[in-house]
Amino acid sequence: VRGMGDVAIGDLKVLGSSLYANREVALYQGSLLVDPDLDEIARYLPHPSREPDYRRGRSHAEFMTSLVRAGYRGGTAALRAALGEPTFKQALFLSSGARYVAYGGARGGGKSHAVRAKATYLGYEHPGIRMLLVRRTFPELRENHTSRLLDAYERLPASIRPRYSDSDKVFVFPGGARLKLGYCDSEDDVRQYQGQEYDVLFIDEATQLSETQFKWLNACVRGAGPYPKRTYLTCNPGGVGHAWVKRLFIDRDYRAGEDP
Repeated sequence: VRGMGDVAIGDLKVLGSSLYANREVALYQGSLLVDPDLDEIARYLPHPSREPDYRRGRSHAEFMTSLVRAGYRGGTAALRAALGEPTFKQALFLSSGARYVAYGGARGGGKSHAVRAKATYLGYEHPGIRMLLVRRTFPELRENHTSRLLDAYERLPASIRPRYSDSDKVFVFPGGARLKLGYCDSEDDVRQYQGQEYDVLFIDEATQLSETQFKWLNACVRGAGPYPKRTYLTCNPGGVGHAWVKRLFIDRDYRAGEDP
């Protein structure tokens, strides 16, 4: 640890931190440089008016490094190896910053894989984020997500591997992010999520759920945490939810409070 709260490799900064506090809340955050474009940081980030002694007037390019540049390739490379390279459509899904994102198409298009990949990347990018991933039935959830996430995470180094609690159906990431796995078979199953708060909701095969189930689940996406609030859906044509998914994402026929 160097300066007021930096983490350095030798005399090169790899993590910076900041603290915000008022009478009601205190927020401490750290930004770890895994594999950024350091030239872009140097281009757009002004030189600070105050600096730690160990910086010695160096520019950003001379002062900073990243885990990958320093030779620590376990994280980024291992994630890519475990999850694979995305297809063009998966990359569009993964890169979207919209509040609501839907990924449609026939079976076999890699939609469920894109959900697992997005949840995994968010879990590493945002320590403390809370996510909920839902399929209609528990057997579908276990087959399409629980077992496949466990298989993928087994290929990660133990030091960065999420821990799974079978009793709680939760993956906990090294930074404290949580991915809860759930199901919603009947109309009454949504009541188990009443009062819960999540930053991100994934509904895989959303056309298998009714509009009422969707609204109950989507109401869980709230909270004051400093994390993105997102709802991600995948869907096939047909099913009990075909009409409401088409209305929202194809026709864009929004009702009161729905316009994103």
